[in-house]
Amino acid sequence: AVVSTQSGHYAGLDLVAPYFRNPFPNVRGHQLLNTITRTQRVLLHEMLHNSGVGFQEDVAENEALRENIFMMVVCIELNIPLFIVGHPGSSKSLAKLIVKGCMSGLSSNSQLLEHLCQIHMTSFQCSPQSEAEGIERTFESAKKFISDENNTQNRRLMPVVVLDEIGLAEDSKKMHLKALHSLLENSGS
Repeated sequence: AVVSTQSGHYAGLDLVAPYFRNPFPNVRGHQLLNTITRTQRVLLHEMLHNSGVGFQEDVAENEALRENIFMMVVCIELNIPLFIVGHPGSSKSLAKLIVKGCMSGLSSNSQLLEHLCQIHMTSFQCSPQSEAEGIERTFESAKKFISDENNTQNRRLMPVVVLDEIGLAEDSKKMHLKALHSLLENSGS
């Protein structure tokens, strides 16, 4: 079920709602949407105003930013690959910057955000000349960071790999993005 609050659709949530009926026997799609929207607002507000990172000025708390941040946090916490696709100006880069700055785990200034894992974000700039080896090295670098001594002291560290402008690499005739198949299949290990 695809959830898009931007277009006002929550029909997909009606398909998901039955899975929440224990302990919520009468839950409906619009109620799930309201809960998700409230959670998005709380999370964004906390990241902008209480994290100590200093993002509150000049940031419009719009729906696209709320949705992007919410999905990034949920997918990072659950170790689920996520592709965020959108037109220029749809808050993708800003959401990435805010999440990178605010997901610092126990080092967070926010009592809410300190319960989230600490992330180590590694980026790879895609282009038509991108090669599978470069993508694989980026994933290996991220894995190495958390397997070293950095993952001691009972901290939850999560590597996050960002493939910027992945659509540009898609144009390559050598199909280097096929490297993602095995990398993403093994992302839970």
